[in-house]
Amino acid sequence: MSEYTDNMLGQPGALRALLGHLELDSLRDIAARVQAGAIDRIILTGMGASLCAAYPAWEILAAAGLPAWWLETGELLQSARRLITPRSLLWMVSQGGKGPEAQALLDALAGQRPSLVLATTNEPASPLAARADLVQPLHTTVEHGVATRTFVNTLAVTQLAALTFTGQEVGPSVDALHAVADALEAYLAAWEQSVEAWSRLLPAPDRLVLVGRGGSLAAALDGALVLKEAARLNAEAISMGQFRHGPLELADERLTVIVFEGEGPLRAADRKLTQTVVECGGRAVWVGAASDDSARAEAPVPVVPTPAGEGVARPIAQILPVQFLSLHAAQAAGFEAAAFRHLGKVTWPQLTSAPAA
Repeated sequence: MSEYTDNMLGQPGALRALLGHLELDSLRDIAARVQAGAIDRIILTGMGASLCAAYPAWEILAAAGLPAWWLETGELLQSARRLITPRSLLWMVSQGGKGPEAQALLDALAGQRPSLVLATTNEPASPLAARADLVQPLHTTVEHGVATRTFVNTLAVTQLAALTFTGQEVGPSVDALHAVADALEAYLAAWEQSVEAWSRLLPAPDRLVLVGRGGSLAAALDGALVLKEAARLNAEAISMGQFRHGPLELADERLTVIVFEGEGPLRAADRKLTQTVVECGGRAVWVGAASDDSARAEAPVPVVPTPAGEGVARPIAQILPVQFLSLHAAQAAGFEAAAFRHLGKVTWPQLTSAPAA
């Protein structure tokens, strides 16, 4: 069994460890400042899986009417630093806390530091944590390579923090996270069968587009990243609406669209999208619960089930099937999943000379 597989199987335990160490009291002061208007905006930033995992937290903030941005750190550094004001909350999300973009951004802000820098990281002794005003740890062991445990814990803790900042009750969401940890454990017990199911469904995966909306978009975004990193697979992620505005033209026998089930009344529209893909000559796969609509459809769409998870737990539950797909895709291509060829050889450019904002 590989380290990658071990990390996947360790996700329920990692989530439970986070919940066992959960401490939100330190965020109450931030919440009070946000509610009083002392903080003028919240800027959520990260790179890679950290950025993907921060999306549902941004959605919670935006739905509550708070001025909030979700931007990758590299672009924030190069093009959008003027968004950061002396009254801003700069919320930096980074698994390892060592990313050069984050360090360069903080260097560039030395003369005009925001009101507060919050670091969500798995490394409390990292350079990012050392320069932050407040650290929100992920409480899992160090993870190398493809983010699994750290992705799940980042999804959990950032959403709870966002709920706190908006003054919402977090108890039901904490309960949902405890429940999804149990569901993940049961689901992972049959991981080999799940990988085999993907091998029957997509014997030779080629061009993949992952689509979702709301919190499920985080699973789509990270899922595409996982498939690139772990399986060297040509996969892209896009929102449900954006897919209809151009990318639908890709639909033919070479394309598979993986549709992540969303919440609420838009599910019917999501299911309609799967039928549209099939009618246009492509292949669609529904990640979520089976439905009567799917059974009655003229061209039934295969369903890949997920662990049970609603609300803040939904994107956590939805990422597991894609992790299984990455194991199958790598095996089908003849190599071990998450055995990097290039990522360990990256030479970081000098980022400290960013243009003036």
